[in-house]
Parts: sequence; structure tokens; C-alpha cells
Amino acid sequence: MLQHVMLEVGGKFGDLRVIKELGRGGMGAVYLVHNEATGADFAAKILFPEAEIKNHDDAVGRFLREAEIAMTVDHPNVVKVYEVGRDPETRLGFMLMDYLPGGSLHDRLMERLWLKKGPFRVDEAVRLVRQIADALVEAERHGVVHRDIKPHNILFGADGLPRLSDLGIAKQAKLEKKALTMTNMVVGTPAYMSPEQMMDSKHVDIRSDIYSLGIVLWQMLAGELPNADASVAEMLRHACQKDPIPDILLKRPKLPRAIVLLLRKMTSPSVETRFQHPQDILDFLDNYASRKRINWQVCVAGGALALAVVALATALALRRSSAQDQNPKEPDQIRPLTLKRCSTK
Repeated sequence: MLQHVMLEVGGKFGDLRVIKELGRGGMGAVYLVHNEATGADFAAKILFPEAEIKNHDDAVGRFLREAEIAMTVDHPNVVKVYEVGRDPETRLGFMLMDYLPGGSLHDRLMERLWLKKGPFRVDEAVRLVRQIADALVEAERHGVVHRDIKPHNILFGADGLPRLSDLGIAKQAKLEKKALTMTNMVVGTPAYMSPEQMMDSKHVDIRSDIYSLGIVLWQMLAGELPNADASVAEMLRHACQKDPIPDILLKRPKLPRAIVLLLRKMTSPSVETRFQHPQDILDFLDNYASRKRINWQVCVAGGALALAVVALATALALRRSSAQDQNPKEPDQIRPLTLKRCSTK
């Protein structure tokens, strides 16, 4: 059993003060650290030395690759890594990153279920997907495929913006020779993986990330995963058969048709019929927003025209009434009101 070395809460780590432990896994732990000179907070990911000894190539390689890719993809919606190295005093490998106190999208999904709030509003879900898709545009520009997009890996800063995190199993074209995954080795989280990633994780491209982000969108809109009750073996069978995921309308019948089409284009089991680039998602959402604005403007214009017609009719009626008041008819000119009986035949 590994005896993990911990940083001492309240102690120093280089020029930083250790505030508390944020979480840990099999390879390392994450701590909240504070720079007393600047007042800035950071998250320090520490690689356990025991993990290096036990599985050096995988642990260190994944650790360093996460840092290198994160420092390459500089985007407001990607967790920023400021420094990576080995502390000279403790000899601990570390990565200094953004501190994101807003929790994860998974936390927010669970909170909504716990409080019985139901799924996300369409505008909330679309806004988040748009921001992550924008980050994927930058990732694609650098040849990066995340390969593990899921609610756990979408974190929120104090500013409320989502950040894509955990690039430990991401791949980058220029790092392909250093890749830790071999052909036919599957990495990622099955519930969010594209059919092609279920078969061979090494040779996937950005279209696999688009699929995963589509599953996240489906989950936000439905309140659960499309394959919530499926085993990994069943997911693999669906992947082999290239079965589409269930129709979102079964869970949310009143969803706008454009959003239904967006989901279908993001989660098509066929790579060729799926959106080919993250920019396609942005273009689609821009067109959707434009159509909504046009419909709203038409509605407002139609309402304004209706009000104008009513106002004109009222003005004419008042004018006729005023004219009649100024020129009253003589009593013998007033015609009696006659009522017609309705025929019962």
C-alpha cells in the first residue's frame, strides 16, 4: 500500500502557503495554495513520489503531458497551467493551475436532482456548450483531442465561467510519439465516449470530443444520461452496431426543433455525418440565435402594427363621434332601431 506524502496544511510549498487539500486520486493530490505576496490563490496538483516509483512511465508521462497540452491551449474556457516542475525542497512533482472554487458541472447536475429543480433551461445548457465548443476550436487548432469530456471535467471559476480540465489522457499530434496509449487501448469514460473511441481511443480526432460534448448537452437537457441503465458491455455493443442514442424528445417533448437537430448532428454514431469541427457547433448556434432574434423582431413588429391599427380605428371612431356631437340629427331624422328575429328553421 502506498504511503502518500502530504503537504502540511498551514505550511509552505516554495513561496506558497498551503491552505487545504482539495482532493486526491491514485496518482496525486490537489491543494489550495496562496501566494501571500500577490494575494492570488492557485491549485497545486502534486504527484505522489510513490506513484512515480510504482508506475513511472505512465504517471510522470501523463502528468507532464497534461501540463504541456494545457499550457499550449491558451483559452478562457480551459484550465490554465502556470508552472510545472519539481519542488527542490520536497522533490515533489507539481503543477500550478487555476483555482476554480465553483465546483464541477457534475456537482451542479447532482444539486439540481437533489433539489428537484429538473433539467437545465435550454439557454443555460446552450450557453455552456457554446463556451466549451469555443475551447475545442482552439484545441483543434493545436491538434489536441481531449478524449474525456464529461461533467466531472468541466469546472467553474469564481467568475462563473466553465473551464475544461483534466488533460491527462488528451492527445496531441506533435506528442504522438510520446503517447501512452497503444492501438486498440480504450481510454476515457464509456458513458460519454463516441463509438469510434470505444473501439480504438488512439486514432480518434476532434469529432470524438464533439460527440462527448453532445452527450453532456443531452444530459443537461434530460436530467440523466441517454444510456443511464446500460452496462459497459451494452455500450460496446451499441458502439459496434453504431446505434444512435435515444431521441431527446422522449424526455423533453417541447424542446426547440433546432436544439434537437443540434444534438443529432453532435451525436451521430457515424463520424462522417457528425459535425466535423467545433466551429460547426458555433456556426449552428449563431444561426439559431439569429433566427430567434428575427422571430422576436417579427413578433414585435406585428404587435406594433396591430396596436397602430387599433389606435387608428379608435381615432377614427372618436372623430366620427365628435362630428356627430357637433351636428346632432333632428328628432324626425332619427330612424327607429328594428330587431330581427332569428329564424328557427
